Amino acid sequence: MIALDSLAMSPAEIRTRIIHALTQYDREQSRRKGYNPHALAHYCRAAQDIERSLIVAARPPRQIVLMALSGRVADLALRSIGEPPATADERKTYVW
Repeated sequence: MIALDSLAMSPAEIRTRIIHALTQYDREQSRRKGYNPHALAHYCRAAQDIERSLIVAARPPRQIVLMALSGRVADLALRSIGEPPATADERKTYVW
């Protein structure tokens, strides 16, 4: 796998990568019992919020993703932009 530098990506590219990863995740989840058909809309909204925050805030992409998403979804979004999954300390820090 090619290592991606999330700091070198544009906010739009980060949003696109996150939406792609979360759409695949939602497709997998749709086959399971208890699937939330509204989840994808929430993921897309979070990706838009991440893009907006990247444009306005002077924070690293990793921090912004962890503030917008949590759990498995956050890990998938982080991996999609070339970042490692969230650590236990980060999960405690960015809990919402």
